[in-house]
Amino acid sequence: MEHKKEYDLLDLIKWGVELFNRYVFSPILFLVRFALKKWYFMLLAVLIGLGVAILLPEYFNPVYSGNMLVKVRVGQSSDYISTLQSLSKESGDVIMKNLKVPANAIVSYRGLFPSYVYPTDTLNTGYKVELKNKTSQKEGIPVVSDIFAVEVRSKDSSTIRLWGDAIVNYFKNDPYVHKENQMRLSGLRHNIEVIQNEIAKLDSLRNIEYFENSRKSIPINENSSAMSMLFRKQPQLIYKDIIELNEKMLGYQNILDYSSEPIEVISPMALNATPPTHWRLTYKKYVFVSVLLMYCLLLVFTYRKEIVAFIKK
Repeated sequence: MEHKKEYDLLDLIKWGVELFNRYVFSPILFLVRFALKKWYFMLLAVLIGLGVAILLPEYFNPVYSGNMLVKVRVGQSSDYISTLQSLSKESGDVIMKNLKVPANAIVSYRGLFPSYVYPTDTLNTGYKVELKNKTSQKEGIPVVSDIFAVEVRSKDSSTIRLWGDAIVNYFKNDPYVHKENQMRLSGLRHNIEVIQNEIAKLDSLRNIEYFENSRKSIPINENSSAMSMLFRKQPQLIYKDIIELNEKMLGYQNILDYSSEPIEVISPMALNATPPTHWRLTYKKYVFVSVLLMYCLLLVFTYRKEIVAFIKK
């Protein structure tokens, strides 16, 4: 029985190897040999694919792209990305109505792609942008929560910069963003008022003659030196508190003066030197399609009689 089981297993393995050789390995070997025999046609197909990749975008279907980086002070970058992603799926009329772009920009419009920005280190000293039509966040990889990127594609390079201004104005005029930004600015003004009141109180405390009168009234004894040092340090502590409060107030005031807008353009919309349809980015696709078509045509032409005979059976 054991010998029979061993023979059955060996027969099963041989049967599997024969099937693999007949229906997988042999057909692949045949196709490879056929391609090698027709190598000059394959080379011609590669050249045709390269030619199409170079000529088609340049003369028949040029598409240009531009990118910009935006810093947000209200909400998270994911909120803005979701809004733009939803808007990009709408019709041209809806996009034109919301972003208030001219009609010629809509006619040449070919896509709007928001993207997350990823830090290059834990201290966020550098950023990495991946503009590959991916608006979803990479799983497990942190993103910069207050910066996002936008790529716009158009057949008219002169309209690229119009889209950058339109996107910024769209968010600035958004009722929710405007309301949240006003609340942010009101909070900053309130903080400044609180600090000003605290500084005024410290100034009053510093200017009264309490410390001088207290020092004069201290009796001379063995602890008078220590008590005198205590009262000398108190004004210094007040000076330090005033300086710290002034620095804090100056920081809030700088935000009001220079960062009052809800969003800020870090890198304005600029035309990319290499468009998305450049042959260096698309030649693999065209070469693959060209070689595949050439190969299929050669197979059909070479074995046309066998194909016809098989069909007539």
